[in-house]
Amino acid sequence: MDEKPVQFFASVRKSIHSKDGQIEYEDNEYIRNGTAAIFLFTEPLGGWRYADVQEHRT
Repeated sequence: MDEKPVQFFASVRKSIHSKDGQIEYEDNEYIRNGTAAIFLFTEPLGGWRYADVQEHRT
């Protein structure tokens, strides 16, 4: 069994493309949209795994 907390982010501004369209500029500002916990249960020798995502850890 393993647990990993994750955070969800959203961009504040849209990215800007260069005039030739090959370079994309992104701002490093973000909005935090919450958290979740991913749980992974595995039995490698038995050949099975189960993943579960929860909004809250408890």
